[in-house]
Amino acid sequence: MAVLAVVGSWRRAFEVFGALGVVWAFFFYRWFRDNPHEHPSVNDAERQLLTGVDNLASSHAKVPWRVFFTSPSAWLLWIQYACLSYVWYFYVTWYPTYLDSAHGQALGPVKLAVLALLISLAGMCNDFVLPCAWGTCMDVGGRFAGTFSGAMNMMGNLGGFVAPIAIGYILDRTGSWNLTFYISSAVYLAGAVCWWLLDAETPLDRA
Repeated sequence: MAVLAVVGSWRRAFEVFGALGVVWAFFFYRWFRDNPHEHPSVNDAERQLLTGVDNLASSHAKVPWRVFFTSPSAWLLWIQYACLSYVWYFYVTWYPTYLDSAHGQALGPVKLAVLALLISLAGMCNDFVLPCAWGTCMDVGGRFAGTFSGAMNMMGNLGGFVAPIAIGYILDRTGSWNLTFYISSAVYLAGAVCWWLLDAETPLDRA
């Protein structure tokens, strides 16, 4: 809020914090190394202490993308995360507009606050899925859990990318907030069905 007060625009505030991220990424790239032997600040005495220590160098096995893309479990896990993100992105994009345009004039401040509280509880329940999803990535992804988790996260962000565009299109064509909620409910149901069908116990790296 202090930055917003200084720059005077939420767009400029986003740019300021985005620039801080770029600066952080620059210094992290210069500082971080997979192998401490390669770090410029490590002196000769430290290198000698590191001699003979196992597992210093990173080893990246070839990612079995074919196994991932042909696995029903992988697709079901990715689709459920896209479904989860689709609905969640309503809260971070259209939610304030919904409250103002659909209920801002019709409800008093108390009822409006209760409605905001109930929707916040729905968002909290949404987040209960997260540890299950990321834990399943470790179980299913096996030793490729990092890459597999990143793939799931990317699919989730694709669902989040679609949501605000689709909701805007629905509102433009129909003017119905109810329809957006019906569709979101159906998307949530599809995500639940994915959990019912996927095998969350067999690691894909066995293939």
